[in-house]
Amino acid sequence: MIEVLSKHMANPSNFGLLKGFTHCGSARGPNHEDFIAFQAIVGRGRVRAVKWSGTGCGLVMAAASIVAEVLEGKYWITVGLLAREKLALLKKYDSACLQVVQDAVDSCFGPGGNMNER
Repeated sequence: MIEVLSKHMANPSNFGLLKGFTHCGSARGPNHEDFIAFQAIVGRGRVRAVKWSGTGCGLVMAAASIVAEVLEGKYWITVGLLAREKLALLKKYDSACLQVVQDAVDSCFGPGGNMNER
């Protein structure tokens, strides 16, 4: 898993802003140094596109990159569980950092992040 983390730290996937997003959400860590925001386009029950932006430690940035990559193309209803499963593989590193990413996913794809589905 360290190879995957290193890859995403050096070359994050899906980083940036997403035009025309239908869902968005963000979270900030307890130290206020970690901040992650997700934007997604959800249509016909699937995540059509997802991007993320933020600041923080390398683990937070890599985890957001990994999660964004995993969620694209998946059914909207399953994204919370998929993110939890992927982040669970990284828990041995720093669970507080990873919670920021999970909170941002929940904020984006939970009831509060659900905007007008297209």
